[in-house]
Amino acid sequence: MPNWVDTIMTIHGNSDDLRSFMEKAARPYTTYFKGQFIEPGVWDKDAIDEKVHDEPLSFMNFVSPTNTETYYQNQLELSHGGVPAKRTPVS
Repeated sequence: MPNWVDTIMTIHGNSDDLRSFMEKAARPYTTYFKGQFIEPGVWDKDAIDEKVHDEPLSFMNFVSPTNTETYYQNQLELSHGGVPAKRTPVS
């Protein structure tokens, strides 16, 4: 069985609403996970794996998990002061 999905979404509205939707849908966000492979076969449990999500449509920008403690239990976000903190979902 193939591992892909083909989804079509049509959005209607006035120009201002569509522009606002597109801006919100494409808003990038960064996630941080504790632990990563630093080379093939070598796992560093304390390393921070940073990923910038920069897609044209991210449902995370519209719907956030309700149980963030469980959802982000292994995910960290570095605050401006460099102190790890949980990522706050976009509202």
